[in-house]
Amino acid sequence: RKKMISFNPDLWKFYQRLIKLRRDSQPLSEGDLVNLRRISSTEVTFERRFSGKSVLVKLDFQNKEVSVDGDPV
Repeated sequence: RKKMISFNPDLWKFYQRLIKLRRDSQPLSEGDLVNLRRISSTEVTFERRFSGKSVLVKLDFQNKEVSVDGDPV
């Protein structure tokens, strides 16, 4: 028997924003992966570069809210 998973509209909106961000950003959608670093057992950073533009990405796999410049993410 399969366990039902409830729909989370906030998570859905978050994923939609990530998809749009990737689609609208050439470095994220077409860029080269550079500077991949493991900061800790739960944190990874990397940079994507394309045509003179770059995006720094930080992933934190902890199960808690974090903030960037004071804004919760």
